Amino acid sequence: KDLQSESNKSIAKDIIRKAKIITANSLVVYANKMPKSFALPMPFPVFVKPLIGGNSKGVDEHSVVTNSTELKKKIKDIQKKYNCASIVETYLRGKEYTVGIMQDTVTGNLIALPAEIIIEKNKQGQRILDFKMKKENTEELIKVSDIKLFNVLADMAKKSFTALKGRSIGRIDIRMNENFIPHFIEANLMPGLRGGYFYRCCNLNLNINYQEMILRIVNNGLRPKAESIPSSPTIKQLTRTQVHKFFLERCRSGRTGLIRNQLYLRGYRGFESLPLRQTEKAPHGAFSVCGE
Repeated sequence: KDLQSESNKSIAKDIIRKAKIITANSLVVYANKMPKSFALPMPFPVFVKPLIGGNSKGVDEHSVVTNSTELKKKIKDIQKKYNCASIVETYLRGKEYTVGIMQDTVTGNLIALPAEIIIEKNKQGQRILDFKMKKENTEELIKVSDIKLFNVLADMAKKSFTALKGRSIGRIDIRMNENFIPHFIEANLMPGLRGGYFYRCCNLNLNINYQEMILRIVNNGLRPKAESIPSSPTIKQLTRTQVHKFFLERCRSGRTGLIRNQLYLRGYRGFESLPLRQTEKAPHGAFSVCGE
């Protein structure tokens, strides 16, 4: 249910509104139920994207629409390519940010890791984080150096993560309007664990490398809620059963991300997306870290 709240953008935004967090006005439109003429509850331009899915799929240079003709065309295109409804929302003209979230499983405290996404202008002069840009990795993430802005983004991200009942790790996307007011865009409660935005948020804010990030996530996930662990645990403290238990829990939702399936976990090879493997030098049932 919590993952459905994240993946369905309209449900997520409804939860966010109930939590008194600012998000753009929006409505869901189905191509096969779209009347010949209908009035939007917000003025043009508006932003149109698939109701379901992530990684900016369905977002392109035609996502910002300025009239009814463009709107209908984009909604029909999304239905044809992705077989889902569209969410139409107020277009936010400001800068875009992503905030990684790490939760301490013992205390429940949240650590927010904001980063600004630097986006090049498209042919229309708009800065849109579209599917092509994400696929080609042409955007850049930089640290948020303004303390006041950092705190505003961190506060919104933590409240959003809590409202959506996130656990352990997650990522919240935020965008400014023309008046520099931050708006919740969407959430990723099971972010990829390779070299994507979540890792870059950790690297920028915590000054840790990929292996150190994985160690933090795994050790944090295995900590008993009423018991503390050493401040600097090593991967060799993790038994085969513990690692399996942690990642199996992430697999049960059916959204495994870069962990392809449970066979990788049961086989205990490289997991493809994680730099963990069993080595001859390590004690039986223990793991050591290897480079990507």
